[in-house]
Amino acid sequence: MPEGKESPGPDRIARERIRILREHANAVLEVRERAKRAFEELLAREVELLVFDGFSPRLAEQAARNNLALRTKAIEAELHDMLALYQDALRRRMQRLAEDVEDGLYGADDAG
Repeated sequence: MPEGKESPGPDRIARERIRILREHANAVLEVRERAKRAFEELLAREVELLVFDGFSPRLAEQAARNNLALRTKAIEAELHDMLALYQDALRRRMQRLAEDVEDGLYGADDAG
């Protein structure tokens, strides 16, 4: 076998599955972190305004959470939609990999 060429076999398929799953997990973690940051930024801004208006910090945070309840639901809904899209993309990529294996694109020894 030529040097540097990847050997065919189940390990190659497993590595591809792991790569796909890792990319999916990273994307999910990133979108969850963005949603968390968006909420935290909204909350901080709302608390700051309420403290400026004379609320104590503790009371301002409680009031801010109440004021942002609808925005929180919207952020959660958007997160849910994004995660569903990522899940569909993962399903398609795994299906494509399975089809590639079936079609022999990973070599005769790759299928197991």
